[in-house]
Order: sequence, then C-alpha cells, then structure tokens
Amino acid sequence: MKPLPIIFITGASSGIGKSIGIYLTEKGCKVYGTARNPDQYKDFNHFRLLALDVSKPDTIQAAVNEVLSLSGRIDVLINNAGVGITGPLEETPYEAIDHCYDTNFKGPMRVIEAVMPAMRKQQSGLIINITSIAGAMGLPYRGIYSASKASLSIITETYSMELKPFGIKCCVFIDTANLDQIKEAQDLGVLDGVTTNPSLMAKEGSLMLLRPKDWSRRY
Repeated sequence: MKPLPIIFITGASSGIGKSIGIYLTEKGCKVYGTARNPDQYKDFNHFRLLALDVSKPDTIQAAVNEVLSLSGRIDVLINNAGVGITGPLEETPYEAIDHCYDTNFKGPMRVIEAVMPAMRKQQSGLIINITSIAGAMGLPYRGIYSASKASLSIITETYSMELKPFGIKCCVFIDTANLDQIKEAQDLGVLDGVTTNPSLMAKEGSLMLLRPKDWSRRY
C-alpha cells in the first residue's frame, strides 16, 4: 500500500494555507501546518500546527526536524507564509520593504534550504511557492508586494531547473485574490491591455504573466 503523502505548509493557521491543508487532509494526506504562534489557535483541530517563523532559521529547522522525526519524510512543501504591504513607493519606509522581502522572498528560500537534504535523499519531492497575480505587474500602492512576489516567481523557475537532477519539482501557485484590484485599476484607466477574463487566463495555466501594453503610463 502506497504511504500517505506528507505535506508541509507554512502559514497554515488561516486563509489559503488553512484551506489547502483542510482540503489535502480530507483527500487522505498527512498534513503538517505552521504558524508563528500555534498556541493562539487552541481550537484548531484540522491538522497539526507547528511553530515556525520564516524569518528565523532556527524555528524553520526545528519544525522540519519534527516532521521528519514523526513521519520520516516530506513529500510536498507549500510555501504560503507571507505578508502584505501597501502605500506609495516614495513614502514606504525601507524597514518595511526589508521586512516584506525577508518574509515573502527570503522566507521561502530558507524553508526550501531546510527541506532540501531530506528531499534530495528521497530523490523526490514537490515544492510549491504561493505567489500572486499582483506579481505579474506593477499595481498602484502595491509595488513592493508585487515586486516581492515577482522575485519569488523568478527564483522558483531557477529552482525548478537546479533541482530537477534530484527528482525534485518546483512550481508556483498564483493567488488571484488581487484580480478585483487589477480590474479596478483597469476601469480607472491605470492599466491597458491587461486581461481579467478567467477563461482566457485558464488557457495559459498557473504560470501566465499578465502585462500592461504601456509600462510608461502613470497614475
């Protein structure tokens, strides 16, 4: 009998991470989720929550070691933990920019680094980085967030090539929660040539990039 897939999801206490974890648990997978402070979720009983902060390598390694101790392997890593940031670029403090990149870009890299020895030993594994449709273009007042997700998408492509010899696959899952913002910007004339048609987007798959025709337009 084939063993249950072991799934490791960062940022799984709420939102997309929680929904993915519940869905995969119902499908028969063994799911381990993470949160910075699992003790805050006393009533959380969907799957096991481990303490992990993607900005703190010691907590990452401790969580990975616990999963390996309990289940012996990690088949799928889903990097979902992240932070949002809004505001005009000229008024955004560099400390806030650093925090966004440390979480949304360096954070997934730290977790990948921690699970790589086990996946390389297994000669198998799947790494899914949760990005955003906002990472495919610059949006008003969302520039830093968009840039952090765009950066994650690019290194995911690099990972997919570098890890292929070890039997490890790496891809992105694009969160489309920002489609309403994109449509609003389009209606205001901020963006030209950007499609928000779901059927058209589906034809391109999860790696579709939406780009405005004229990058020189300003709001």
